[in-house]
Amino acid sequence: MNNKEFAAELSRRTGISVKETTDLMGKLIAEMTQELVEGSAIAVSGFGTFDVKKKAERISVNPTTKQRML
Repeated sequence: MNNKEFAAELSRRTGISVKETTDLMGKLIAEMTQELVEGSAIAVSGFGTFDVKKKAERISVNPTTKQRML
């Protein structure tokens, strides 16, 4: 299911227009992104928890060019 199909199905289930549903989805994602940028965790009941985890840098090598990068 792609974004357009998801918005159409959500619109059908909620009874609001596809445009309003798409706007709401955009606002939801923007708000979730902002909370994650600020370091907050987000828990969605029945779905999961989202949080940002910091990982140590590591050196990787491009197998084609043999170029090393962080």
